[in-house]
Amino acid sequence: TLLAGYLLGIPVYIIEQNAVMGVTNKILSKVAKRIFINFKETKGLENNKKTIVSGNPVRSKIQYSKQLVDEDKINILIFGGSLGATQVNKAVLELIKLEPSKAISIKHQVGKGNKTKNVEKHKKYTYEQVEYIDHMDEAYEWSNIIISRAGASSVSELKIVGKPCLLIPYPAATDNHQFYNALNLKKEVNFHVEVLDQQLKGIELAKVLKAHLEVLLENTEKLKSRPKESEKSAALIIKEEIEKCLV
Repeated sequence: TLLAGYLLGIPVYIIEQNAVMGVTNKILSKVAKRIFINFKETKGLENNKKTIVSGNPVRSKIQYSKQLVDEDKINILIFGGSLGATQVNKAVLELIKLEPSKAISIKHQVGKGNKTKNVEKHKKYTYEQVEYIDHMDEAYEWSNIIISRAGASSVSELKIVGKPCLLIPYPAATDNHQFYNALNLKKEVNFHVEVLDQQLKGIELAKVLKAHLEVLLENTEKLKSRPKESEKSAALIIKEEIEKCLV
């Protein structure tokens, strides 16, 4: 459709949401008037003068909110995308057996059909499994720490929410783009981000998660660290740049 538009003389604009340029966008970049990118460093677009760092448009309800920390119980949000993630789910079931230094409340989005009966956990954990989270804005606001994959949409939302996060990139992602999404997020923000070994599984991943969580639990100042609010949303930046080209 975009190539047809180009042949008809209609300006073409594209957005690359990931830190590694996809095959389709590599082709379209040759005819695009502007290329909007989510990250300052995007593999395949180095030194391309058409690029504009806009960020990735997200749902309007996803907003920066002041971090509220109850040191008696830390809230942790865990999700692996809308379908859940088996690697993450299994590691979390091992994690909650390990004694934390403080009381922890976990909300874990596991994906449809993935809820576990008779979950074994340590008494310091309050643990809730849900198949799907309908209101991610409310879940983000509730949380103090976030554990997730590093897909383009998730990372874009985390960048706005600005809460400490532990990222487990999907190891089979094309061109390992989730790993680079996570690395670039860590580089570009001023809140706590850790990129975990994406090849770890089960108890080994659980132990690494626990070690990183303990660092945050013992230093609640890291939980209170907040980014500056962005002056403009990605959608507004893209809109304004397209309007400039149409003048």
